[in-house]
Amino acid sequence: MSPKSLCLMIGLALSVFAGSLALAHPPSQIAVSFDPETSLLVIRVIHSVPNPQGDHYIDEIRVFLNGKEVILQRFFSQSSAQEQQAQYLVVDAKKGDVLEVFAHCNKFGDRKAQLTVE
Repeated sequence: MSPKSLCLMIGLALSVFAGSLALAHPPSQIAVSFDPETSLLVIRVIHSVPNPQGDHYIDEIRVFLNGKEVILQRFFSQSSAQEQQAQYLVVDAKKGDVLEVFAHCNKFGDRKAQLTVE
């Protein structure tokens, strides 16, 4: 293979790779609410994708209580084309505690949100 052909093939491979990353993006927002009476934590990870059952989705949500990881859930698809939803019982959370939610996109990026229990 000539050096010119090799450079052309490498350039083509890099442009295909860069194109797939251009479509990837981290979650745009995380909406978190907690009901202390029911201990229910409700999470909405806003992440618009063209095909939520395809190859681009929120693949992981982690929940931390006062810095300690208490929940790890992995996903293989997304709830809808607009968001990933999750609900968890966090029975140990009490007034003043800090809940932190971490969401990860399987292609690129992540986002965190924090809530203080009232």
